[in-house]
Amino acid sequence: MSWGHGIDIPMPFETRLIAHEYALGAAMPVVRSSDEAWEAFARADEEFRTALNHARQEVSRVLTTNCFGDCVEGKAMYSRVTQVLGSGSQSISSRLTNQADYLEAHSAMCRRSHSRIDTTDELSSRSGH
Repeated sequence: MSWGHGIDIPMPFETRLIAHEYALGAAMPVVRSSDEAWEAFARADEEFRTALNHARQEVSRVLTTNCFGDCVEGKAMYSRVTQVLGSGSQSISSRLTNQADYLEAHSAMCRRSHSRIDTTDELSSRSGH
């Protein structure tokens, strides 16, 4: 089982098991946590983020010159393409940036989650729950 999307990080056993339980339609899959699984999620986020940043750079590179020509139609086309790809909060470039920022935050959250779960488990075991 792999992450898909061209990510070349092996999926940890625990994650494969949970995915398998989910695929089998388990009503309540067993929750498992491991350093390897959290780190794999964080690394996958980082790889996706790198790919998105690369795509954003490629989009920006396309916008550096008007390849549609110096005529009225070419200038209008370049203006429209620039607007859709590179300017404003709804542009493709902006959306790629937003997603890359989200993945950066999610990666950090994955790395913090394991220690929080361990702390909660330890406190729970001390209190007898």
